[in-house]
Amino acid sequence: MLAITLYGMQSSLYRHLKAHVQQVAAEAKIKLSITEVNDLNVFLKESIPSIPTIRLGLETRSYTKENENIFIQEVKQWLLLKANTNINMKEITIPIDFSSGAMNALNFAKNIASYTNASLNLVHCYYPSPIKNRSQVDPQLEITRRQALDSFKDKFALKNKKENKSIKQLNTKFLVGFPGEELVTVSKITDIIIMGSNGANNAKSLLGSVSTDLCANSHCPVIIVPPDAKYTVLNKLIFCSGHQSVDIQSLNELVSFVMPFSPKIEVVHVDDGSQYDESDIMKKLASLYLPDKISYRVLKGKSVATTLMEYGKVQNADMMILNKTSRGFIEKMLHPSITKKLIVNTNIPTLILNQQNKN
Repeated sequence: MLAITLYGMQSSLYRHLKAHVQQVAAEAKIKLSITEVNDLNVFLKESIPSIPTIRLGLETRSYTKENENIFIQEVKQWLLLKANTNINMKEITIPIDFSSGAMNALNFAKNIASYTNASLNLVHCYYPSPIKNRSQVDPQLEITRRQALDSFKDKFALKNKKENKSIKQLNTKFLVGFPGEELVTVSKITDIIIMGSNGANNAKSLLGSVSTDLCANSHCPVIIVPPDAKYTVLNKLIFCSGHQSVDIQSLNELVSFVMPFSPKIEVVHVDDGSQYDESDIMKKLASLYLPDKISYRVLKGKSVATTLMEYGKVQNADMMILNKTSRGFIEKMLHPSITKKLIVNTNIPTLILNQQNKN
């Protein structure tokens, strides 16, 4: 529950601010309580510098004659951050196969967690296979893998302790079964999965063979971290729009997801010949995020994957975002050959938004 106090006299700006606060709360599913104060004596008593002013706890945001729309957007961003709407980041799951790609993904997840105060869950999937030329399974192999996972966790924890880097909570989970199926099941109960990709030159790794299937079937967002990708603060993101109208629900999820980083978000559409109203799209986008930090661009290119990869590279994007709910587009984007290009052959981390019901 967010309990806010709104100070001001009835005016168009006051009503506009109140309406937008209620709108962002409804979109982000925030329980909101608004106390309205319209008494000049209270303004003086509580040292309100200007009106309208909005108070949350001990913090306030006041209008000081800047652009009204920018002021409202800044208030919305502030409330989203205070409400900690990045709920998708409370628990991060990292699949571990003891490869360098898994360690790279874990380091990436650690840095994300430092902004969101999320716990890290290290998951190893063990699929028992018969001993060569025999029908039975070697029980010692499972014991060895369990010990390896515990050792991996201890070494990572020790490394962070030496570097004076704290982690809210570090857990391990050992699962027995086919990795692709087990991770899809895990996606129903975790908030996000961050996993490595070992690139086209190392396809034998668990991560390389499972990541494509997971992106297509996961019930939660998935970040694929290429082997050469090192974590940097998320300053610029490219959101890939699949058709003429941007999926506002997904974009709203993305805004909440990245709010702690306050990045620039560029929504791009690879032209497929369809007609669309860019001005209408930008109007809707501006209602969700700071206008000076969000933009829209149409790209020309025969290959969707190649066009996006080349553009992301030229723009020095910190992350590419694909929206799994975009009809038509997702069928093309999650075609195995295109997905492989995007999550295996690129050096830019890729976030797949998966808005499935976790049931």
